[in-house]
Amino acid sequence: MRVKRLLSLALASLLASLVVCLGCSHREPEPALRAAFIDVGQGDAILLDRGATEVLIDGGPPGSAERLVRYLRSRVDGPLEAVVASHPHSDHIGGLPAVLKAYEVKRVWLSGGQEDSESCRAFAAAVQAEGAVVQALRRGESLAVGPLSFRVLHPQALSATPNEDSIVLELDYGEVLFLFTGDAGASAEAGMLQAGLVRRVAVLKAGHHGSRYSSSAAFLEAAGPEVAIYMAGEDNQYGHPHDETISALQDLGARVYGTDENGTIEVDSDGQSYRVKTARQ
Repeated sequence: MRVKRLLSLALASLLASLVVCLGCSHREPEPALRAAFIDVGQGDAILLDRGATEVLIDGGPPGSAERLVRYLRSRVDGPLEAVVASHPHSDHIGGLPAVLKAYEVKRVWLSGGQEDSESCRAFAAAVQAEGAVVQALRRGESLAVGPLSFRVLHPQALSATPNEDSIVLELDYGEVLFLFTGDAGASAEAGMLQAGLVRRVAVLKAGHHGSRYSSSAAFLEAAGPEVAIYMAGEDNQYGHPHDETISALQDLGARVYGTDENGTIEVDSDGQSYRVKTARQ
């Protein structure tokens, strides 16, 4: 009996060690993606952070530079793999010179449009000093940055209207799709729809700070966002977001968040599901 019991114990121990070893062979879950819609007042700044890979889309107005860099310092653990300037308006590129000074930036993606403004000149000088690889993005391009995969939906060509020439990027993260629209308005939206490029997405960055001149009914219907995020400053002079846009999004059943009311908004995703966290309720 004693021998039989010892054999049983030895067999149980062996099986347990095999289970442990098999468990050790399983891959650890991939790091989650965080899309942070940073409260920079009246402007856009979005950090995509997935493990050691970070991409910044826009940099807010000049007056937000210190706030933006402070947020990045709490999240960015190395160089920025890419910085995107959706279009050359100061509320999107004004803070980018400070970012380029604070971080090594490997790539700069831009629309190629220019404006005769202090912000545009400061940004151009900062990019030149950084020595990053610069690329003007065009519709149909696919971009890979580490584990992040983007499709460029817009612009196809420049129209000399900066808002309508905004870079529009789709981020495909597993089963969760994000759409970042800069200040693209109804004309740009119509072009993307006509080209059959707009897919249903989980998270939409509403165009042009929630303005009535973006987020057309046809575009929203095609995108069908579950979550819509607009980026605007409290009591801004433009009245953003406009009531029509918020109503249209809510009528579609989208959950709507805004940096004016919610502060910085973070969307975390494991590629299958996502959750939204806000600095303010």
